[in-house]
This record gives sequence, C-alpha cells and structure tokens, in this order.
Amino acid sequence: DQTLRSHFGSRSLALGSVWSVSPASLHIMRLSLLFAGASASMTKVLVEQTTCLDGSRAGYYYAPGSSNLWVIAMQGGGACFDQSSCDQRAGTKLGSSKHWSGTMTGKGISSSDSGENPDFAKAHHVFVPYCTGDVHSGQGTTPTDKTWGYYFTGHTNFDTIVSHLNSTVRDFATADRILLTGGSAGGIGTFRSCDYLAGRVSSEVSCAPIGGMFFPGFSEDQADPDLPPSDFPHYSAGKSGGPFHDAAIYELWQEYLHPKCKAKMGASMEWKCTSEAVEYPFIEAPVMVIENMYDTFQLFEEMGLKKSDATTTAGKEYIAYYGRAMRNSTDQVIHHPFGKKGDAMFVASCLDHTSGIGTTGSTMLGGKTSLEAIGDWFFKRGATPELVDTCTMQPPGLPCNPTCPGVVASSHCEATLRDLCADSHTEGDCRRCAAAMRGELREEGCTAEVAADMCADHLV
Repeated sequence: DQTLRSHFGSRSLALGSVWSVSPASLHIMRLSLLFAGASASMTKVLVEQTTCLDGSRAGYYYAPGSSNLWVIAMQGGGACFDQSSCDQRAGTKLGSSKHWSGTMTGKGISSSDSGENPDFAKAHHVFVPYCTGDVHSGQGTTPTDKTWGYYFTGHTNFDTIVSHLNSTVRDFATADRILLTGGSAGGIGTFRSCDYLAGRVSSEVSCAPIGGMFFPGFSEDQADPDLPPSDFPHYSAGKSGGPFHDAAIYELWQEYLHPKCKAKMGASMEWKCTSEAVEYPFIEAPVMVIENMYDTFQLFEEMGLKKSDATTTAGKEYIAYYGRAMRNSTDQVIHHPFGKKGDAMFVASCLDHTSGIGTTGSTMLGGKTSLEAIGDWFFKRGATPELVDTCTMQPPGLPCNPTCPGVVASSHCEATLRDLCADSHTEGDCRRCAAAMRGELREEGCTAEVAADMCADHLV
C-alpha cells in the first residue's frame, strides 16, 4: 500500500518467567555502583503479557540507583508499516527479544558513571528496548492478516512495564521524580507517553524527547497548519502535498494518542494527533523539546529528498523550507497555545537527526550540550533554558551551527545506520548490525565500506 511506505525509517509468545528484584540483589547491585568507576551493567527483564513484533516477550533493562530519582529511556530505531519492512525487522533486535543480550551498559543520560553523566548518574536507570516498530505507540495486541501476523504493542508494553516496576521494585513506587526520555522513535514515544506515565504514578514526571518532532507543521504552503510539510517532489514542482495526510498508519498500529488532543480533533480527525507538532500543546507534564531544525531522517527518509539533490538550488530551498516549519513548530514551547509555562527547548541549526543532540552528542547551544541543558532545566538551575540557535544562516536559510556533526554527503547514510543499529554499544555490535541490515543500508547509499568506517568511528 503506497500510503504505508517509508515512515520513520525501515522496518509465538516466548516462554519465560517474570524477573523480579530481591532486596539482596538490589544491595549487591548498589554496591557495584558505589565502587565501580565505569557505568554499571543494566540487567535484562522480560515481562509477561508483553510482545515484540514477532511475538517474543518484550521488557526492559534495569540498574538500581542510590537516589529517589528515576530515568526511563526509550530506544529509537525507525519503524515498519508494510510487510517487507516488518519481515526484515522481525529478524533483528528491533523486532524480537530473541536477539537481546542479558546485560547492557548505559550511555549518556542512562550512564551511572558520574564523569559521563554528573546530574543523573545516581538515578535508577530503566532502558526500554524498541522491538515493536510502532514508535512505542501501538495497541494492536491481536495479530491479523492486516498486520501480516505481527504485534504492534509498543504502548501496551510500556503500560505493562510500568505495572511490573510498580509491583517488583519497591523503590519505583516511592520515587520522588521520574525523567522520561528517548531519541528518534523513542523521542516520539516520549511525547506520546509523557502524560500517560504521569497519570500512572504518584511521582513528579518530566519528559525530554530528543529528535521526536515527527512532524513539524505550520509550513507556509499548507492550508492546514496541522499537516506536515510538503515532500520534496511536490515542493520542487511548486505544489503542496505529500505523505502522512491520512489515518492509514494510525489504524495499522492502533496507536495510543493523547486523550485531550483526540477530543479536540474529533473522531474523524484524531489521526492528526500522531503529529507531535499537533500533540505537544496538550501535554501537561513539564517537557523539554530537543530537536534539530533540519532533521535528516525526516528530510531524506520521509520527504523524498535525495542525497544527490541536497546541494542543488532546489534541494537547499527545500532544506530551508523544512527548517522554517520546524522553527514554527518548536516555537510553541515559548509561545504556548494554551499559556503553559516552564517547558524548555534545545533547538539546533544542524542538518542531523539525533547524533549531535542526543545525550552522548556534542552539539552545543549557549555553551551547553543537550545533556547539560537537560540537567539545568530538570534541577531548575537558573532560568528555564529556551535555547534556539541564532547563528547566521547562509541563504536561503541553511544550517549554521559549527558544532554540528556530519556533512550533507554522509548525513543520509549516517542517519540510517544510527537508527537501524541504535542499540549497538561496540564497534563489533555495529558491524554485525550493519551486516544484518545491509540490504536497507545499500538502498540508502551506504556501502559496506562506508558503514564499516562509521562503525569504526563508533558513531552509533
């Protein structure tokens, strides 16, 4: 189905007992945190009544902390919405827990190393692997012919994981504060689940979605400001139009949407709430929006801009047009439609997806990385960060932040590799993932040699 083409990238219930955390285990794990110089390992927890795309059991990774603060991070990694992409995805870590390791080491905001992560190292850390292909939003618990026999259960999994933490980890029920975050598909999941989590717990919940503003609105050529920007083929032909203007994917995944957004839009138009530019204003919990103005995944994967066109006059005009739409959409943080105060933003003038603005990234605004800015906002150090790039753009309005990673020539390939192999923690993991996904990478201009070089640079 043409309406279900490339969205957010590519693409028998497993037996096992529910894992719970005993007091003795927690004590031993806490001691390892106190005396280890590096980030402590997070332990895999498979949870009953959850499903990955292929029906295997889903779950999370957990490392206990020494404070009453919790950080929950949702993994990114594209999506699937046709049989071909779901078939390919189901055989990888992004579609099945059969390929997950028993432990993992947290990075960035999920690290327990105070040198890497000074503000959040002592937190309890939960990492939610992404194995449902539905940007953590699906509620399709019954596979059908229309879903090609797959489960789209990202949201129902998250709901069950929260219940499992409440019932098995005593410290979760007594947490003072929870930070929910994630990048790319995990950023969309963070937007989508923010108020939902706040309604499930007694803790104070704050949310920091990274690269999750799929899609911006408010583009000058669309009569309806809720619709995404026109794609490159339409825009370059002087027309408006493009994908994601209907309910096809919403209905396939049976997506969870913010109840107040749905009520505002009405039954016939509630699918518009799948766009985070539309949904964001309805989120009541504190939010820090972290975004690049010129998101390469959206530009190259979703909107049909070819890498070879990016340096042409038409390509540059389109990149500038998309950046204007993103700035208009993220401006809602400062000029909130309903008058909400206290939300923050980190919006960089970069042609990049999430590598620079992620919590292991080095893109800077106001002398801060995104991880530092999140800490300032979360702990209320100084004024609320409203960090928007003010660098001088080259005509017709192109990326200009000198701390941005990558260049136009490699950004498309790099963005694809990052999203498909988002859970790779070593060069070897990255190379194995690239080999498994070589078909998709080749379609996006990544040769085996280029992918190997990027893995060697440990870009993932």
